[in-house]
Amino acid sequence: MQRTVRVRFKSGLIATQTNTIVSSHSLAKSRLTAPAIPELKAPGSFVKAIIPPASVRGWLTHGFAAMMLALGLTPCSTVSPENMDTRQPSTKELYTKEVERGYHHRGICCKDNQNGKKKYKIPYPDMKVEQTERGCLYYEAWGGFQRPSVIRTRLMITQPNKSKRNYIEGIGQGYYRLINQQTTSPETRGSYFTVTTEEIGHVDTILNIDIFGPEDRIPVLYGAIIQTIEYLHANRHNPLHQYGGKKSQGAGVIECEVLNPLYDEALLKTICGQEDIDEIEQAEFPASEKKQYLNGEAQDMEEVKSKRAGKRAKLDAEWLPIKEEYIKAFMDEVAAQMKLWALEDYLKSLK
Repeated sequence: MQRTVRVRFKSGLIATQTNTIVSSHSLAKSRLTAPAIPELKAPGSFVKAIIPPASVRGWLTHGFAAMMLALGLTPCSTVSPENMDTRQPSTKELYTKEVERGYHHRGICCKDNQNGKKKYKIPYPDMKVEQTERGCLYYEAWGGFQRPSVIRTRLMITQPNKSKRNYIEGIGQGYYRLINQQTTSPETRGSYFTVTTEEIGHVDTILNIDIFGPEDRIPVLYGAIIQTIEYLHANRHNPLHQYGGKKSQGAGVIECEVLNPLYDEALLKTICGQEDIDEIEQAEFPASEKKQYLNGEAQDMEEVKSKRAGKRAKLDAEWLPIKEEYIKAFMDEVAAQMKLWALEDYLKSLK
């Protein structure tokens, strides 16, 4: 049974703010900082950057909750009710908006969670939500303070050098840049301040998501991740569902799709637009009768492409029934949870 969801993660530009970890370089000033712009003529051609997994997880959890709301279910709130009386007013306001939008208190849907038994200074403290052993689908997948998450996101690394990319391990295409934005006075043209941001352009890599839940719950969770990715792709132009949210200023439109986990490295390179021929592939696929209008290199490329297309069609035929089974298991779970955590009934109970 498949436990790894493989997602193509493609974007023209993502702004990671200050969370990017940059590889060491012979011209860098330290091991975890990029070389200064004057030190390299083209820093994007040398620097390897790691896209922070925490921000990827936030993008996924937000899409997961939005997908549940779209299906008519009430998910757990993204803010925990602990110490709500000492939180900032902005946090309290955000929590109130989430509850009124359709989120219930974090963990109140699970019998074993202590949050459902305590009374905090929070909006709607007498909220009535059905409780089960697993809790709602959001709490089962992403957990809380009393229960760890069963979904893990691996690192994504962008590598400008083609020969060092490994898409199965999440090392794909991307070009790191330091962008300096300067604000000047309209009268004197003097400089007010300069803001330096870290951005990665032309990103095309693979996001690996691992599921560590029980064996009987893998199809449901796998189907939930598939539906989440499809929802995020369909709403990728909405600032609320972009990578980085509104702070990315439009630099976070992600084209994402769930790929067949049976694909090998050669097929992933083909999908991501990197047409390379390995020596092993040439040995396994000897040249046939050459066409007169093609030279030797073009003939080899055409033969390898033909072989990869046949292999991909075979793997897709094997994976499609499994994928449909996972999606059906998820939709059956949604129908079952509609009897417990229907969004419409929940919103009526708040009035």
